[in-house]
Amino acid sequence: MESLKAIFKGIVMKTKNGCNVTEEAKEKLAELLKYHDKGDEKLKELKDFTVGFHPVYNKTRCFFVIKEDGTREDFSFHKCIHNLANSITPKK
Repeated sequence: MESLKAIFKGIVMKTKNGCNVTEEAKEKLAELLKYHDKGDEKLKELKDFTVGFHPVYNKTRCFFVIKEDGTREDFSFHKCIHNLANSITPKK
């Protein structure tokens, strides 16, 4: 799980605010987002992903889903990785 965190943290660090991620990163993020609690909803009408400052924690940079209509919605890759880990090794 730590190596997954490093991969996605690297994508955040390499992507300038407001810029779309690379095609390779887009594929990885779309797969990871399937593990978000609202993944299906966030993936609906997906156009791309970008990076920017979180709307509430304004010193934290995060990923945003960009929808076909141009709207953006933030999501936590940490939450996705946590859910993925729990799907592999469920809590007893």
